[in-house]
Amino acid sequence: MKRFLWALVPVLSAGLVWGQEPPKSDSTAPKSGAAAGATAEPTAPGAPGGAKPAATSETAGPESPRWQLDTVTVTAERIERSTFDVPLATTVLTERDLADAMVRTVPEAFRQIPGTHVQKTSHGQGSPFIRGFTGFRTLALIDGIRLNNSVFRDGPNQYGATIDPFTIGRLEVVKGPSSVLYGSDSIGGTINVITRSWEFSEEDGLLWKRRVVYRFSTAEDSHTARVESSGQVDRRFGFLLGGTYKDYDDLHAGGDQDRQPNTGYSEWDADGKFQFQARPDLRLTIAHQRVDLNDAARTHATRFGVEWHGTRVGTDFKRDFDQDRRLTYLRADWTEPAGFLDEAKLTLSLHEQNERQTRIASNRRLTIDGFDVNTYGAEIQLRSDTPIGELTYGVDYYYDDVDSFRRDPNATPSAADPNVRKSPRGPVADDASYALFGLYLQDRFEIAQWWEVLVGVRYDRAEVDAEEVGLGDIGPTALETLPEIHEEYAAVNASLRHVFSIGDHWKAYAGVGRGFRAPNLSDLTRFDIALSGEVETPSPGLSPEEFTGYDVGVRADYEFLQGEVAYFYTAVQDQINRFRTGTVIPGAGFEVRKNNIGDGYVHGLELSLSGRFLDDWSAWANATYMESNVDQVDFFHGNVTRRRPLQQMTPTHGGVGLRWDHPARDWWLETWADWTDAKNAYSPLDHGNDQRVPPGGYPGYVTWGLRGGWDTPVEGLKLHMALENILDQNYREFGSGVNEPGRNFIVELDWEF
Repeated sequence: MKRFLWALVPVLSAGLVWGQEPPKSDSTAPKSGAAAGATAEPTAPGAPGGAKPAATSETAGPESPRWQLDTVTVTAERIERSTFDVPLATTVLTERDLADAMVRTVPEAFRQIPGTHVQKTSHGQGSPFIRGFTGFRTLALIDGIRLNNSVFRDGPNQYGATIDPFTIGRLEVVKGPSSVLYGSDSIGGTINVITRSWEFSEEDGLLWKRRVVYRFSTAEDSHTARVESSGQVDRRFGFLLGGTYKDYDDLHAGGDQDRQPNTGYSEWDADGKFQFQARPDLRLTIAHQRVDLNDAARTHATRFGVEWHGTRVGTDFKRDFDQDRRLTYLRADWTEPAGFLDEAKLTLSLHEQNERQTRIASNRRLTIDGFDVNTYGAEIQLRSDTPIGELTYGVDYYYDDVDSFRRDPNATPSAADPNVRKSPRGPVADDASYALFGLYLQDRFEIAQWWEVLVGVRYDRAEVDAEEVGLGDIGPTALETLPEIHEEYAAVNASLRHVFSIGDHWKAYAGVGRGFRAPNLSDLTRFDIALSGEVETPSPGLSPEEFTGYDVGVRADYEFLQGEVAYFYTAVQDQINRFRTGTVIPGAGFEVRKNNIGDGYVHGLELSLSGRFLDDWSAWANATYMESNVDQVDFFHGNVTRRRPLQQMTPTHGGVGLRWDHPARDWWLETWADWTDAKNAYSPLDHGNDQRVPPGGYPGYVTWGLRGGWDTPVEGLKLHMALENILDQNYREFGSGVNEPGRNFIVELDWEF
């Protein structure tokens, strides 16, 4: 808490320094590290040359604050609107923000966002916490298409690391329940990764840009290379093609920790996007992206794990994950397709996500398990300006086809051999399906010139069909022949939000929104290791979780200063939490299952401030405080239900930074510091997670770094460098299974030609 109070000092002092507006500069911002002509995908076409890009790095120069309230978000209201005007706490990271920070993975980008925290089970896996929630209680989208599927598990997951940061034009984060617009899972917040596209030019003929990027990091001896080609054949056909390869060696931590064995992995990615301006009011887009992430070890669960402040080292000889994600979609964007319609969008998608775990247990038994999930999606989104307000409405449908497998190469195919273990299924039920249907309507209308209201309603329906639920004889006898599961869940959710204009430079907002999460296949049918040694078994008969989010906030938006203060309260009802059954599975550990036992709350305060002064200097600061109490089963004090903090609840944390841009805008320098407070109040699940959570209390940390960029004399060639963790702190993000890099030098070359 002391660090939280100290964080207010630079915020208040900065307000005094920036009390008067400095003279304006006529200099222009340098271009970003992306290929010239490439931009974040627009939501709808405009003139034949294409829609003007929103909030690209071209408009996010050094004179703009880090958190730009005048950038555009499409996620908060499903249409383009300035972040200054939306009635929710929303953060947009531009392409330039990501390039300047040289983020290694998408989850690591969330370190720049107030109200979020990043947990990394391993170096190749990462999961953002938004307002206390993560995993399947945060919704991730890619160009508006669901990344979440029905096998996402409780707690942190690794799927955010399957997005290549080099493909991102904009990263938008909307905090708080957004189920009215996006349906199930949107509890802590909604993340939308908007990928880059070619920005059409009015010039005739072939336009072509090439890009080569190389990144090196000393803490992991990593090498990342990106090649890209983008352009247009004429004013109607544009394309962007790229490929990325990443190779990471073992990670070196700070202090005396040094090398962390078995933390390296490799990855290769490919992406392509083609756009066709069929008519001035119609644009067609077809896109494909693929990410293959290989041998990302859950190091903490193996003998290669390292002890940190009393954490327990695992016993497995090997536990490696391979991830393969492929997304293909076709989208049609119309402007004014009919008299009563001002915009229409149709999207058809196929999202394939494959996961494979190779495990050698302490008894040297080898097992290979995983699942293949094919998600078929269809969505129609419409917008109409009417006498009763601006209507945004539509329908979406996602269908998961799930195959789950488990192979035991040591088993002998003989029914007479008692040592043979049947393997009819893997981590979730085999031969399963999961369907989500949603119908939504939102109206934005004006009560007075200074007062706007958003009211929304959504109907959701989820259907679960799981054929192979039983475990055969790989689990307890009682679970060998579980019956098939056929469940249906339905919910109606609503939201009411207000935006108040206070002069030209201030906005206030307040609202309430309902959140909804239907039990998925992971809730209902999972058989897998949970936490640090428990074994989760199927839990049929669960009910949906319900959440109600309340938030109020105030924003200031001046040319030289921007800031926001937000308070939120999320009421939790029927949250699905684990409990121990009292059974011990031989050779595996305590059995845990799930039930709707969690009622309680999460609330917190978020502060952010950024601005510029003396023309060439800018600064920023942020701080977040949260606390929670939710009913959970306390494994360690009689296995009774108590109100305790949420699992891996975010400690109080924040950061400050100072940046100088050369008057010619061809190079810049920035210094920053991040801090996270100590934590001693744990969830019962954290106490059981002693391979990742220090049993005696989390010590907290402060880190300091420097970075800079240079537009070299070679046309199109940019150089970025950073020195992270200068003090060589040995620290770990709360709940993570691997320590963060020690003193780390990063260099990145980005050449467009």
